[in-house]
Amino acid sequence: MPFEACLLFFVNFPKHAYPQLTSQSVCGSILLQMKMICIFSTLRAGGKGMERLTKNRKRVREVLFSSEHPLTAYDISKECPEMSLTTIYRALDYLVRKGQVKSFTFNQYTYFLPSERHEDFFLCTSCGKFFQLECLAGSYEQNLRERGMIPSDHLILITGLCNECNEKLRVRI
Repeated sequence: MPFEACLLFFVNFPKHAYPQLTSQSVCGSILLQMKMICIFSTLRAGGKGMERLTKNRKRVREVLFSSEHPLTAYDISKECPEMSLTTIYRALDYLVRKGQVKSFTFNQYTYFLPSERHEDFFLCTSCGKFFQLECLAGSYEQNLRERGMIPSDHLILITGLCNECNEKLRVRI
């Protein structure tokens, strides 16, 4: 039960039934006890709402925020060999839930990048390299607004062959 609900219950408590509750010290003591009950009930419920940014979560966030392109959990594991993939996925899940990181799935891989980034990418389907593009969303925003749509976020991913893979393909043909 959240503390606000406990406090609301206390404020609406029938004071005529318990006249001793009018004393400041008793009220303060009861409020303290109610806070403790709320904290313990939160802990008993699995600690929801009591999450914190652990060192593993910080490390995963640092790796993502320092990268110039989206990363998979496997990419992050190369940068953080001391962490298991399970730990990395849990950290990523936490960061996505907190809105610090966004994700997208392509070709059976889930990629992660900081939520604050509004960048567009080209992904080579042959070698898997990402290339950052000039942001294309500005050209779409006016069109969307004219249609009554209000964009809140965007991710533009263009796929194909990069120049290097295209050259290799031409040589083989």
